[in-house]
Amino acid sequence: MTKYFLNPPLFRTFIKIRQQLARQLAEDEMIQPDIEITSVIKRLAAICRGEGDDLLADNILLQSQRLGEEARKLISQQRVREADKIIVRYQWIGAGVIACKH
Repeated sequence: MTKYFLNPPLFRTFIKIRQQLARQLAEDEMIQPDIEITSVIKRLAAICRGEGDDLLADNILLQSQRLGEEARKLISQQRVREADKIIVRYQWIGAGVIACKH
């Protein structure tokens, strides 16, 4: 059985990032020495193991806060549109009354 320092989905993510970086380096024609990232991966794995639940909870909280902000913006925009409709309606009514008096 293969032993991962990270869980398989996280390991695949690191591989994808490394591949993307390699492609960018090839496209930009930059020469860079090989970087040893094993210690960084081990450290990230330790953090994920130790604080994974807290990180996940924080992520969910952050996403829900952003969703709440977006919902407030949408509601505000809808209120403005509805208010504009009412204002335009009463402007036409007022203009009609003034036109009828003169």
